[in-house]
Amino acid sequence: MHLDLRRASVFLDFDGTISTADLGLHLLERLGADGWRDVEDEYVRGEIGSRACLSDQWEFLPKDRELLTRTAAEIPLDPGTSTLVHALRAAGSEVSIVSDGFGFYVDELCGHLGVPIITNGVDWETADLVFPSADRCCACSSCGTCKQAPIKDAARRGR
Repeated sequence: MHLDLRRASVFLDFDGTISTADLGLHLLERLGADGWRDVEDEYVRGEIGSRACLSDQWEFLPKDRELLTRTAAEIPLDPGTSTLVHALRAAGSEVSIVSDGFGFYVDELCGHLGVPIITNGVDWETADLVFPSADRCCACSSCGTCKQAPIKDAARRGR
C-alpha cells in the first residue's frame, strides 16, 4: 500500500515527542525556585490553562538566556526526527512543529530542520514570555499556542 503524502500537512509536537523529555519541566526541575510545582498542580487539576501555567511558572525561572538555553540543551532530541522530517518533505508533505511550551528552545534545537515552528517565545529585552499564536480559534481560550489553528488553516488550503 502506497500512501500519497503530497497533500498532507504533518504537525509534530516538541516536548516529549521531538525532545525525549518535556524541556519546560526539565528547566523548572533544574533551575526553578520553590513554588513552581504548586502551579503545575493547578494545571494538572484543570484549574488553570496552559497560558496561565506557563506565565506563572516563567516567574520561577532565572531570566538568564544563556543558562536557560544551555540547560534546555541537556535533553536530547529523538534521533529519528531529522530522518522523519526529511522523508516527509521528500514525499511532498508540509511539516511544522507546534509547541505550547516556553518556546525559545524549540527554535534553537530545531531550526536546522528548516520547517515552520509555531510556539510561544521570550522577548529577551524585557524577559517577558510572549504568546504570538494564542487562541486564534480554540474554544478553550486558555492555551499559549493554539494547536488547532494551523491544522484548520491547512484544511482550508486543501491539505
